[in-house]
Amino acid sequence: MNGSIAVVGLGCVLPGARDPSQFWRKQIDGWTAIRPLSDDTYEWRRYVDPDGSRADHAYTMLGATIGPYDFDWRRFRMPPADLATINPLQLLVLDAGTQALSAVRELPRDRTGLFIGSTGLGWQRDSGLRIRLHEMEAAAERSPAFA
Repeated sequence: MNGSIAVVGLGCVLPGARDPSQFWRKQIDGWTAIRPLSDDTYEWRRYVDPDGSRADHAYTMLGATIGPYDFDWRRFRMPPADLATINPLQLLVLDAGTQALSAVRELPRDRTGLFIGSTGLGWQRDSGLRIRLHEMEAAAERSPAFA
Protein backbone atom coordinates (compact mmCIF):
# COMPACT_ATOMS: atom_id res chain seq x y z
CA MET A 1 0.00 0.00 0.00
CA ASN A 2 3.01 2.33 0.06
CA GLY A 3 2.20 5.37 -2.08
CA SER A 4 -1.46 4.49 -2.46
CA ILE A 5 -4.13 7.17 -2.32
CA ALA A 6 -7.74 6.66 -1.36
CA VAL A 7 -10.35 9.38 -1.71
CA VAL A 8 -12.86 8.62 1.00
CA GLY A 9 -14.96 11.74 0.91
CA LEU A 10 -15.83 14.74 -1.18
CA GLY A 11 -17.36 18.08 -0.27
CA CYS A 12 -17.92 21.39 -1.98
CA VAL A 13 -19.63 24.75 -1.83
CA LEU A 14 -19.67 26.09 -5.37
CA PRO A 15 -21.65 28.62 -7.39
CA GLY A 16 -25.07 27.02 -7.78
CA ALA A 17 -24.19 23.88 -5.80
CA ARG A 18 -23.90 23.45 -2.06
CA ASP A 19 -22.70 19.83 -2.16
CA PRO A 20 -21.25 17.32 -4.66
CA SER A 21 -24.61 15.75 -5.58
CA GLN A 22 -26.06 19.16 -6.55
CA PHE A 23 -22.93 19.90 -8.56
CA TRP A 24 -23.11 16.63 -10.54
CA ARG A 25 -26.86 16.94 -11.14
CA LYS A 26 -26.34 20.40 -12.60
CA GLN A 27 -23.43 19.19 -14.75
CA ILE A 28 -25.56 16.39 -16.19
CA ASP A 29 -28.35 18.88 -16.91
CA GLY A 30 -25.89 21.18 -18.73
CA TRP A 31 -26.36 24.05 -16.26
CA THR A 32 -23.63 26.67 -15.92
CA ALA A 33 -23.01 29.11 -13.09
CA ILE A 34 -21.29 31.64 -15.35
CA ARG A 35 -23.35 34.82 -15.56
CA PRO A 36 -22.82 38.52 -16.27
CA LEU A 37 -21.45 40.15 -13.13
CA SER A 38 -23.85 42.41 -11.31
CA ASP A 39 -23.08 45.65 -9.52
CA ASP A 40 -23.58 43.97 -6.14
CA THR A 41 -20.78 41.46 -6.90
CA TYR A 42 -18.10 44.15 -6.95
CA GLU A 43 -17.45 47.35 -8.89
CA TRP A 44 -16.51 45.42 -12.00
CA ARG A 45 -16.58 48.43 -14.32
CA ARG A 46 -13.37 49.67 -12.65
CA TYR A 47 -11.54 46.42 -13.34
CA VAL A 48 -12.76 45.34 -16.77
CA ASP A 49 -11.14 46.30 -20.05
CA PRO A 50 -13.16 44.53 -22.76
CA ASP A 51 -10.38 44.71 -25.37
CA GLY A 52 -7.84 43.31 -22.90
CA SER A 53 -5.17 45.94 -23.52
CA ARG A 54 -4.84 47.32 -19.97
CA ALA A 55 -2.58 45.48 -17.53
CA ASP A 56 -4.18 44.13 -14.34
CA HIS A 57 -7.68 44.31 -15.80
CA ALA A 58 -10.10 41.55 -16.64
CA TYR A 59 -11.32 41.30 -20.22
CA THR A 60 -14.73 39.83 -19.46
CA MET A 61 -17.78 40.81 -17.47
CA LEU A 62 -18.71 37.20 -16.78
CA GLY A 63 -18.15 35.23 -13.61
CA ALA A 64 -19.49 32.59 -11.27
CA THR A 65 -20.18 33.61 -7.69
CA ILE A 66 -21.45 31.62 -4.74
CA GLY A 67 -23.97 34.33 -3.96
CA PRO A 68 -25.88 34.37 -0.70
CA TYR A 69 -24.60 31.67 1.63
CA ASP A 70 -26.37 30.84 4.86
CA PHE A 71 -23.99 29.12 7.24
CA ASP A 72 -25.71 26.65 9.59
CA TRP A 73 -24.30 27.96 12.86
CA ARG A 74 -26.50 25.63 14.90
CA ARG A 75 -25.03 22.54 13.25
CA PHE A 76 -21.52 23.68 14.17
CA ARG A 77 -22.57 25.06 17.58
CA MET A 78 -21.21 28.54 16.88
CA PRO A 79 -22.74 31.58 18.54
CA PRO A 80 -24.22 33.87 15.84
CA ALA A 81 -22.34 36.84 17.32
CA ASP A 82 -19.03 35.10 16.52
CA LEU A 83 -19.88 34.75 12.84
CA ALA A 84 -19.27 38.45 12.21
CA THR A 85 -15.62 38.02 13.25
CA ILE A 86 -14.91 34.99 11.05
CA ASN A 87 -13.79 35.22 7.44
CA PRO A 88 -16.71 33.74 5.44
CA LEU A 89 -14.24 31.69 3.38
CA GLN A 90 -13.36 29.77 6.56
CA LEU A 91 -17.03 28.91 7.02
CA LEU A 92 -17.22 27.60 3.44
CA VAL A 93 -14.14 25.45 4.07
CA LEU A 94 -15.64 24.13 7.31
CA ASP A 95 -18.86 23.22 5.50
CA ALA A 96 -17.10 21.50 2.56
CA GLY A 97 -14.61 19.73 4.83
CA THR A 98 -17.40 18.40 7.01
CA GLN A 99 -19.17 17.08 3.91
CA ALA A 100 -15.98 15.30 2.82
CA LEU A 101 -15.38 13.70 6.20
CA SER A 102 -19.01 12.70 6.82
CA ALA A 103 -18.51 9.39 4.97
CA VAL A 104 -15.68 8.33 7.28
CA ARG A 105 -16.13 6.65 10.64
CA GLU A 106 -12.52 6.58 11.84
CA LEU A 107 -9.36 7.98 10.29
CA PRO A 108 -5.80 6.80 10.99
CA ARG A 109 -4.12 10.04 12.07
CA ASP A 110 -0.71 9.08 10.71
CA ARG A 111 -2.05 8.43 7.20
CA THR A 112 -4.77 11.05 6.79
CA GLY A 113 -4.74 14.39 5.00
CA LEU A 114 -7.37 16.91 4.04
CA PHE A 115 -6.69 18.78 0.80
CA ILE A 116 -8.57 22.00 0.17
CA GLY A 117 -8.95 23.86 -3.11
CA SER A 118 -10.27 27.37 -2.87
CA THR A 119 -10.45 30.75 -4.52
CA GLY A 120 -11.22 33.64 -2.30
CA LEU A 121 -11.89 36.68 -4.43
CA GLY A 122 -14.79 38.64 -3.06
CA TRP A 123 -14.86 37.18 0.42
CA GLN A 124 -11.27 36.54 1.40
CA ARG A 125 -9.97 39.92 2.44
CA ASP A 126 -6.35 39.32 1.41
CA SER A 127 -7.20 38.09 -2.09
CA GLY A 128 -9.79 40.82 -2.53
CA LEU A 129 -7.14 43.47 -1.93
CA ARG A 130 -5.96 43.36 -5.54
CA ILE A 131 -9.40 44.04 -7.00
CA ARG A 132 -9.78 47.02 -4.65
CA LEU A 133 -6.44 48.54 -5.64
CA HIS A 134 -7.97 51.26 -7.83
CA GLU A 135 -10.32 52.34 -5.06
CA MET A 136 -7.42 52.59 -2.59
CA GLU A 137 -5.33 54.57 -5.07
CA ALA A 138 -8.22 56.99 -5.69
CA ALA A 139 -8.74 57.46 -1.94
CA ALA A 140 -5.03 58.11 -1.42
CA GLU A 141 -4.95 60.67 -4.23
CA ARG A 142 -7.87 62.56 -2.64
CA SER A 143 -6.06 62.69 0.68
CA PRO A 144 -4.28 65.99 1.47
CA ALA A 145 -1.50 64.01 3.20
CA PHE A 146 -0.83 62.07 0.00
CA ALA A 147 -0.58 65.23 -2.11
